Amino acid sequence: MTPIAEYIQSGETPQTGRVGVEVEHFLLDHVSGHPLTASQVEDMLEVLRPDYDQAFYEDGRLIALQDAHTLITLEPGSQFEVSFLYTRDMDQLRAWYDQAMAPVMKLVETQGADVVWSGGLPTVPADEVRRIDKHRYEYMEAWFARTGNRGREMMKATASVHVSIDYADEADFVRKVRAANILHPLLAFLMSNTPDYAGQDNPDILLRDSIWSDTDPARTGIPDGLFDEGFGYQGYADWLEQIPVILMADGGTYVPEPDLTVGQTGEKYGWNKAHIQHLLSMAFPDVRVKNFIEIRSADSVKPPYITAYAALIRALFYSRETVDWVLSLAQSADEIQAAKAALRKDDWNAGIYGQPVTAVLDELDSRARQTMTSADARHYAPLHEKIMARKHMFEG
Repeated sequence: MTPIAEYIQSGETPQTGRVGVEVEHFLLDHVSGHPLTASQVEDMLEVLRPDYDQAFYEDGRLIALQDAHTLITLEPGSQFEVSFLYTRDMDQLRAWYDQAMAPVMKLVETQGADVVWSGGLPTVPADEVRRIDKHRYEYMEAWFARTGNRGREMMKATASVHVSIDYADEADFVRKVRAANILHPLLAFLMSNTPDYAGQDNPDILLRDSIWSDTDPARTGIPDGLFDEGFGYQGYADWLEQIPVILMADGGTYVPEPDLTVGQTGEKYGWNKAHIQHLLSMAFPDVRVKNFIEIRSADSVKPPYITAYAALIRALFYSRETVDWVLSLAQSADEIQAAKAALRKDDWNAGIYGQPVTAVLDELDSRARQTMTSADARHYAPLHEKIMARKHMFEG
């Protein structure tokens, strides 16, 4: 195996049932609808700094805070991201979230702004948003201007909830990665939360997926070879290693490398752990692999639905029977793409994977609830109600 494949293999764990969660938020001015500037958010981080064990700086600017269970970072358009330690306890996850966000909500209010949960920036176009002044984002923005039409939107005008899961071995890895890709259109549909975008009504129920798909086809969407016989750690690494690297982190600075593929970087930079982690982070498929599996389908949603969604992912992916059922739904990337197209066209009346979307969701819901703990079922209840009512996140 190549070093990247070996790193993915290093994520094998006998532990089951854990999820890791990241939540992105927009912080929007009451009057203009523009996001708070990086400088304004950095000032907020300085206020929060005494509550955290570690502070991280880049070029003299405070860019992240971390304690034993929570990490705060900023995305390119000043989206405010909170990430949490792996846990099986949804009560704990909600407590961590509330603990992290309660002072943020107060600070944002003093800035004359609101915390907004939405998959796309609802108020103004991405071109009106000033990007954070970081070399990494500067190089990425220049690259995406060459590879697609919506890179600036992806960087500055999207926000999501990511949920990460474990795998026990390579066979478990393959099954879960394939199942997560098959479920991606359905999860994106269920967790769609962008009624307005760029100051207008949004007609695209899978808006974030559309934006990502027109950012850089080489590093987004569905990895080549996903359904090939023999796909595994090396199969994902093979896909990753043929994409352009964009930039490398070297000695604390970012170096543009537009002419190197990921696979070629080892000859120049070596294969240390930090480099491999960086290279894995520079790919943006629907389901991303590091030394865990990151499910990137959901729009940013309000707190009750964050833990509801995390409970759903826990129930689905740590049940072998449910994963087997998901794998029976589709066996090709073309079927997944067809499901996306059907959902965009027909919404709740769509047919996907040979069935009405409502039937697939009902089966998914039933299987999840059968394997949930009572505590998880309590957190999941608001999402169950949405499914039964055939409503999206943004619908009352």
